[in-house]
Amino acid sequence: MATQTPVANLEALVDRLVSAPAASSPFISLYIDAGADAQGKRRIEPHLSKELAARGAVLDRAQRASYEADAQRIQAWVRESLPNSARGAACFACGAAGIFEAAPLETPLAGHRLHVGPRPHVYPLLHLLDRYRRYAAVVADTSYVRIFVFGLNTRLFEADLQGTHRKAMDSVSESEARFQRHVREVHHRFAKEVAETLERIVREERIDTIVLAGDEVALPLVRGVLSEAVRAKGVETMHLDIRAPEHQVLQATMEAFSQHDAHTDALKVQRLMDEFRAGGLGVVGVRDTALAIEMGQVDELLIAADPSVVRDNDLADEASTAATAEDLVAHARRTDSKVTFIEESGLLAEVGGVGALLRFRVSPRDGGSTIS
Repeated sequence: MATQTPVANLEALVDRLVSAPAASSPFISLYIDAGADAQGKRRIEPHLSKELAARGAVLDRAQRASYEADAQRIQAWVRESLPNSARGAACFACGAAGIFEAAPLETPLAGHRLHVGPRPHVYPLLHLLDRYRRYAAVVADTSYVRIFVFGLNTRLFEADLQGTHRKAMDSVSESEARFQRHVREVHHRFAKEVAETLERIVREERIDTIVLAGDEVALPLVRGVLSEAVRAKGVETMHLDIRAPEHQVLQATMEAFSQHDAHTDALKVQRLMDEFRAGGLGVVGVRDTALAIEMGQVDELLIAADPSVVRDNDLADEASTAATAEDLVAHARRTDSKVTFIEESGLLAEVGGVGALLRFRVSPRDGGSTIS
């Protein structure tokens, strides 16, 4: 039976896949576009059956039996277990390696993709995890706050905090001035409670981006009591009604997150190029980046989201280019390097679509290293 992986555990799934040893039988890596067509129907199975059969037909007899068994298990999972709510799915199968895992996704995929090879194909899944990585969204007014953690286009966590309503405070003041002081004190205490809760969530959920939304009174209060480290993670503030439905919160904050991500991508590529040109902690190009990964130097791999941009000039065909991109991200993941996909692929086009920010640089003079 397939192991169905929850969205929250996809990072662990990637690590298991990139660590899987090569097997005598091929791995099947399948990415499914589970969206409905113009008639409101899914049409996955006919296409899937045809593609799986075509790939199996070119295998030698020794591999075919195992492959066909894996293909049948995938088809059975799609037919019987793919949730109606899923907008996509990723399946990985190799009976010889003891792997059969399936992950329904809330994230839409652009078409079906099938890969058959000696190792799992994780590039598209890693790209999804980076593009739709976790972020916190805070929707606030002065008496009620909703804190969401979104990831892969779905809600992973939600916390609601209730402050003191204005009506409950009416009887405590004997004069307008005293009442206003009391209001400010109550709002400040509530903002501190919100900040403490948000900082705990950011720490426990390993959040690196926060989107703040709400009214013009609450947001400055919350920002004012956040620690400097957490305040630095804020993307931007926007007006959003505290009663906005969850799907509207997700859509509005995801747009802000994506804009922030594009800006961050450009800054990272600029930093990479500055480090490389200065002979500092940066390398570019397929060969030098691969060597740096091999030597454990890479802190963060920057790679074009479109794998066709990742090119070694000595590689002649598109299939070899795709394999190179896959090898780079998988090896980086195995060496605990952060992998960042640059959505605007043209930013890296002049250097072969890939580069890396380094933990240290090896001295060419004596083979030693300088730790930065």
